[in-house]
Amino acid sequence: MFKKILVPYDGSPHSQRALATAIELAQCSQASLRVLYAHDPLPSIVQAIETVVAKARGSNVAVGIYVGDDPQDWDGSTRGCNGWL
Repeated sequence: MFKKILVPYDGSPHSQRALATAIELAQCSQASLRVLYAHDPLPSIVQAIETVVAKARGSNVAVGIYVGDDPQDWDGSTRGCNGWL
């Protein structure tokens, strides 16, 4: 059904529930996740990345994380975008 699922994540309870739902959906449809970190200030990103990786670990779902200061840099894929980890 889905090939890639984009999940905005800022560490809030709502984004944590969205991430858990996206992981389940990705497992059911054999999709990969693209996680867009959407929070300011940037230093808290390390904790957010660790949380996303920990929650996805063991789910057998590929996860890509975008880190950047200009959302227009994202072209919907990992090509041409230096912000993907």
